[in-house]
Amino acid sequence: MNQNDYVWIYILAEALLVSLGLMGFFGYRWWRLRSERRLLIRICGQVAEHLTESIEAVQKDPLRYPEFRQAEAACLSALLPPFADLRLADVEAWDDIFANIHALFDLLARRLAALPAETHQGAGKPTDDDMERADIQEWDAAFAEFLSQHNQGLTFLAATRDVTADIKRKCEDVRQAHHNLRVNLESVVKMDRGGQLQPLLADIEKSNFELQQMAYSLERAQGNMAPQLETLGQQVRNLQLTVQNYRKSLPKIVQERDRLAEEKGDLTKQLEAKVKLVDRLNRNYETLRREYTKLYQATR
Repeated sequence: MNQNDYVWIYILAEALLVSLGLMGFFGYRWWRLRSERRLLIRICGQVAEHLTESIEAVQKDPLRYPEFRQAEAACLSALLPPFADLRLADVEAWDDIFANIHALFDLLARRLAALPAETHQGAGKPTDDDMERADIQEWDAAFAEFLSQHNQGLTFLAATRDVTADIKRKCEDVRQAHHNLRVNLESVVKMDRGGQLQPLLADIEKSNFELQQMAYSLERAQGNMAPQLETLGQQVRNLQLTVQNYRKSLPKIVQERDRLAEEKGDLTKQLEAKVKLVDRLNRNYETLRREYTKLYQATR
């Protein structure tokens, strides 16, 4: 072997050593990438499984408010595709996810803004129960006063009927007495040459006419008042029946009001819990976005 053969052997040995080094380096890199991919696949599978279970749990939870339940399930479903399809490095997939999540949170914010604000009562202010009891007592007092006035009107009407009947009898007696007096005075009037009895007879007739007019006016007023009081009495009786029915139904109304107040409290607590959940999802979303951005940059 000459010197050139040794040179070629040395070059081949050096090339073989370099090739073995490169093979070892690339083999290690391939093994590292393969291990990382397996780890990534396992993590994606676990995350996808966890998201699927969370979605099913949210959809089956009867205590969650329907709209918030749908929003939470939709938010979790939006995070599922990249993990289920191993598209963590797909920028378009993450853009779609971010757009869907932003749309869901905007929709949730609009629904939260549309909910009526809860009114809080300050210390020392009268409660609804106190105000309601005061209104009922005031209404009962007014109704009792109205019934008292109505009964007084009926009593007055009965008294006027008796007085009117008595006046009519007296007027009839006076008229009869006047008729008898006129008959008895006819002969005397004929003998009254000076007409001294004519003014007295005219005064008697005038008094009798005025008394009859007064009795007629009282009878007419009583006749006009009687139908009105009868109509008012019927209205009062109907009102009494309405009040009785109202008092019978009042316990049910109060019970229903208390139930609605309790339901309102439960819904308020659920709303507060959902608001906290939205805040937590926002924080998780920001954390996931940063982690996935780092992961995407690391896999490029």
